[in-house]
Amino acid sequence: MCGLVVLLCFSFSLFAGGQGSSDLTAVKNIKVVNVGSTAETSGTTDPLGITTDVVPTPTVPVYNVTNGTDICLYIQMNVRLNIAYYDKQGVLVWKTFNLNSTTHYPQVVNGSCGVDMETVRILWWPNVSEPVSPVWGLEFFFKRLPLDNTEGQFTLDKVLFNYTVTNDLFPDTNETTAHVMSVQEQQFKAPIGSYFQCMSRQTWKLNDVTNVSANRTKTDALLSVSNLRVEAFRTGSNKTFVGQKSECSADFVPNKVVPIVIGVALAAMIVIALVTFIIGSRRRQAGYQEI
Repeated sequence: MCGLVVLLCFSFSLFAGGQGSSDLTAVKNIKVVNVGSTAETSGTTDPLGITTDVVPTPTVPVYNVTNGTDICLYIQMNVRLNIAYYDKQGVLVWKTFNLNSTTHYPQVVNGSCGVDMETVRILWWPNVSEPVSPVWGLEFFFKRLPLDNTEGQFTLDKVLFNYTVTNDLFPDTNETTAHVMSVQEQQFKAPIGSYFQCMSRQTWKLNDVTNVSANRTKTDALLSVSNLRVEAFRTGSNKTFVGQKSECSADFVPNKVVPIVIGVALAAMIVIALVTFIIGSRRRQAGYQEI
């Protein structure tokens, strides 16, 4: 009977288990450029081969950094920034800003190609239709691992984010100042010659850059990235992601078929064990009565 209880607990557990660089600064004499995007469509096809109900999915901004005619860094992503600030009453307030296909901020995209480090920097003006100060900046740093290796891997080494708190963007704020924040931990890796993909939303905590923000109010900010594809240290002018795909663990959907089959088999074994136990108990009771 003790073994039966252990078997029941094991069955229930199966069912229950079924997962840098220096401060970014304002840029003068810059040119506003358009950022590319990717889009997919979906629909149904009837037996005659006519496709109907084609619905375009939201586009994802694509950014690239070039060295001559070669694209050394190619990246697509949706970005969300959640920034905390204090109002004049001392209440903590969160404000959300997005960089995706539905936002139309004036933008400047630049970066650098290199042997061991490549960067892409997005500059934008989050509250105006014309590029005037203050400008916000988000810069991603990709590092080769190990260094000076033509193969190896690339990793997202760090992220820098600079923004300015103003009353028009942060209503009733108790300060007007600039902040520089960063993500210093390496976040993912992929072999050079392939690309990294993570459609799921990844969220990283941004921390104040101490030597820049020492005399300013400490704030909290979160950087979220989704629909991410990135290929660093690449060559060629082809505007597609090439090579094998390395996916993040969050994109893997666990296969629930095997646990279900095992659970059903265990349930059947439990039923058989119960029936056998009951029949055996009755036979023993009958034997006692005859004696």
